[in-house]
Amino acid sequence: MYPQNVGILAIEIYFPKRFIDQAELEQFDGVSAGKYTIGLGQTQMGYCDDREDLIL
Repeated sequence: MYPQNVGILAIEIYFPKRFIDQAELEQFDGVSAGKYTIGLGQTQMGYCDDREDLIL
């Protein structure tokens, strides 16, 4: 016998408050221009600071 009513009940998404510009990160990391912005197609990268909890 298989269980009844099985599935996803809810989903949640969170966007961090802090962002870094990927072009600036390319310069800081010393990688070729466009590695993150063109290669990954990202203009910004969000990150959590020490006041934000990653695990809910």
